Amino acid sequence: MRARFARGLPALRRRAVDTTEDIEAVVAQATRVGASAIKVASELRAPLMRGVVAAAHQAGLRVWAHAMVFPDRPIETVRAGVDGVSHACDLAWQDPDLDPSRYMQIDTTVRPRFDPALVDADGPAMRTLFEEMARRGTVFDPTLVVQSRPGVEQYGCTSKLLVELTRAAHRAGVIIAAGTDFHADAADLYPSLHQEIEFLVSSGVLTPLEAITAATRNGARALGREKIQGTIEPGKLAHLVILTADPSRDIRALRSVVTVVKHGRLYARSDYLARR
Repeated sequence: MRARFARGLPALRRRAVDTTEDIEAVVAQATRVGASAIKVASELRAPLMRGVVAAAHQAGLRVWAHAMVFPDRPIETVRAGVDGVSHACDLAWQDPDLDPSRYMQIDTTVRPRFDPALVDADGPAMRTLFEEMARRGTVFDPTLVVQSRPGVEQYGCTSKLLVELTRAAHRAGVIIAAGTDFHADAADLYPSLHQEIEFLVSSGVLTPLEAITAATRNGARALGREKIQGTIEPGKLAHLVILTADPSRDIRALRSVVTVVKHGRLYARSDYLARR
């Protein structure tokens, strides 16, 4: 298994463990270096995954995972109790027409290719997966923009399939969070999150208000911080933006920021632009 410690010290941000490891000790190490969560990236069978999840939750840490942690299918990762899964393309491996063992690579940094025509986003296998995710409250971070970029299709992740899988998950009641998995270009005046939000709307997956919710309330839930941020309510942290246009009418209006409020302090957008 390869795990990452979110917000841990650089030297300890990534660690490989196996069945001989003391999982509680690994989680304790993550806690000591200030990790807020553990992300499972590859090569972890369900029994060990359940142990990681149990130990992390006992220590107050979240557990995130790629939706497909080879060689088990996505539903095994979900049933292990992870708090969230990422990457719409990975969900395709739930389809019974794809055989994970056939596509395994010696180099696990190379994503195996599959034929997207074999995947039925509305088929019974996918419905079972999405129902399980919805029942458990598993947060799904599809990362549509980065997986729709040129070159990714070589792995079978066509934009059409990504959208179909994410739309089917949403229809089933799965909690969608807006994440990115990449940084915006230096010339872009807004973070990459805006691209993901806009794509969720332009692709027809979410309405503008649903996309805003995916980036705020659901994002806070993915981090385990929904009790203190993510919505504007008395007693929560004052993290918000002031806009000049209505994003519920046009999602691109999220880029009309004039003021950012962070921990109750106001920061003018014009001051930020002047320093660039």
